[in-house]
Amino acid sequence: MNDYLRNVIPALPCKNVKESIRFYEEKLGFNNTWAHEDLYGAAFNGNVEVHFLKTSEDFTPSYIYTRVDNVDKLYEFLIQTEVEVTTPPTDRFYKLRECIIRDLNGHYITFGEEIIGREPNVPKEN
Repeated sequence: MNDYLRNVIPALPCKNVKESIRFYEEKLGFNNTWAHEDLYGAAFNGNVEVHFLKTSEDFTPSYIYTRVDNVDKLYEFLIQTEVEVTTPPTDRFYKLRECIIRDLNGHYITFGEEIIGREPNVPKEN
């Protein structure tokens, strides 16, 4: 049963589904959304799909990793839309350039772009 998985869709806990969807539309550029009352919903951007599940309980923030084509251009967009960027675009030793944000529910999203044609610009270890 190899290769039977197609993709993963995270379902993030939140206090308000409609506010979460609005954040993903206005701040992250998601353009196709739906909500079932204020209990469950989803937001889409290209091949990325994120679901939201309303909870009245406290929850631990989730971490999502998504690949992008141009992390620096995305970073400029995030700054313009006033998203909380916890880590600006940074080269990693594992040949990815990453930017990390936190959404309105405290969930972290890392956007990563493969570094092609050059070595990562990372500090040398002592």
